[in-house]
Amino acid sequence: MQPDKCMYLHLFESDNTGYDLVLSSQDADYESDGKTWPGKFAMLEDKVVDDEAQQWYWNEGDGSLRNGANPDYRLDIITGWVYLANISKAKEAGTADFPT
Repeated sequence: MQPDKCMYLHLFESDNTGYDLVLSSQDADYESDGKTWPGKFAMLEDKVVDDEAQQWYWNEGDGSLRNGANPDYRLDIITGWVYLANISKAKEAGTADFPT
């Protein structure tokens, strides 16, 4: 990986199919029980070259992966789910936990 260079995170199993599946992020923050959480689900989608939600950048300083569409969020795993998490907003909201 090269710092601050665009890359796509491909699903290895899609190499043997007609689909080029890459990791992407949803547009809006996750909502549960009427409360919005500072995180977005990550999911697999068919690759679209100019879709910033599918473009990833490695930050060498803190070792995080960030998304082109959501530069304030970082890729994280919370309670077994892959999220893009905005840690600073989670601390402001008084919670570091995301719903399951």
